[in-house]
Amino acid sequence: MQKSSFRAIAALGGIFVVAAVAHARPCRLEEGQALIAAGKTSQARSILEDCASGDSPNPRAAFLLGQSYLFGRDPDRAALWLERATILDAGSSESQYWLGRAYGEQALRASVLHQPALAKKVHRAFERSVELDPENLSARMALVEYGVRAPGFLGGSAERARLQAEEIRRRDPLKGHHAFGLIAEHQKRFDDAAREYESAQREFPGSPETAYWRVALARRQKDFEAAFSLLEPLTSGEREEPEALYLLGELAASPAYTSTAERPVSSDTSSIRHRVRSPRSHRRTFSSAPSMSAARNAASPGRSTTPPWRRIRP
Repeated sequence: MQKSSFRAIAALGGIFVVAAVAHARPCRLEEGQALIAAGKTSQARSILEDCASGDSPNPRAAFLLGQSYLFGRDPDRAALWLERATILDAGSSESQYWLGRAYGEQALRASVLHQPALAKKVHRAFERSVELDPENLSARMALVEYGVRAPGFLGGSAERARLQAEEIRRRDPLKGHHAFGLIAEHQKRFDDAAREYESAQREFPGSPETAYWRVALARRQKDFEAAFSLLEPLTSGEREEPEALYLLGELAASPAYTSTAERPVSSDTSSIRHRVRSPRSHRRTFSSAPSMSAARNAASPGRSTTPPWRRIRP
């Protein structure tokens, strides 16, 4: 009788040991992040949820879960996990920035009555991100866009946007050109915006981003011939930028382009569509998207989205 009791106690103890070892298993954060970068968000969640929950939740796991839901077009769950990440790691500028993006996505889907409250949360999250890390230029760029797009009663201010652009330029001249160009675009000073982007291209000739900014401006002005001409060097020969190929196809398929009578000879729609490649493998670039609504557009390869390196309009 005593032997059987000892066996039962030993077996129970073994169960506890196995459970403790399983619980102590290290979080597979790098694997989860790689899966998110590859677009496999559901698989990423399956290995991150245990780490983000329980008695000792991992703040990085909560952050990555928030990203996975944002890329999966579920901003409500994304906001919940990112809010948790900011609580678990109150000093994380990155978590605050992505939380602002999640709130922005919620605002895009919310009713008119709820949008102002969410817009204020967007603004607070981006401001807090900059407070925690003044070098977070993505958050500063988000504040630039917020400043020129939001009405004054929600915290919008062209002057505050300009001050953020100055701070960006002081830290990164290339991104500073982009920030001032965006301000000029929003204020419909298109010639000034073009000059900013052209200056950036002269100063940083090896950077493809400068061409993308000029393409975005040309597209906004419905100057498709200029847009295709700017993309041509990035989509021909040995140098084929996946983002440029993607934008090339998006331009060719856009209603604004297909409805026009004149089309550049080099932009045959069928050949462009054949060459387009989904930027699924380039999801890692999404973290640099400047707009608070970039996640909505950049997170869904396979549909007509706006790549993350250009300004996004709702």
